Amino acid sequence: MLSVLAHVRLVAPDAGGATDAARLSLVAQELRQREGIPLREVERADVDGLLGRELAILGPDTIDVIRAEASVTDLDASLRLAVAAAASS
Repeated sequence: MLSVLAHVRLVAPDAGGATDAARLSLVAQELRQREGIPLREVERADVDGLLGRELAILGPDTIDVIRAEASVTDLDASLRLAVAAAASS
């Protein structure tokens, strides 16, 4: 669900869309790692492409900051992030 919302936010016309997309993508990645949920190959290509586009827009420094934030984001905060992203789209 977070990856789908990341796609939506990435193409959003507002200035925060790419940052929201990266936050959603990286939180989803972190949660999958914590829970040991692997991606299927078709999902891996999609997620890698999405992260690549976010990196191209935001740059490595911003992605590193968002990745650090994602590493301490719990499930409840992830759900709040998803609701906020859905409301913004």
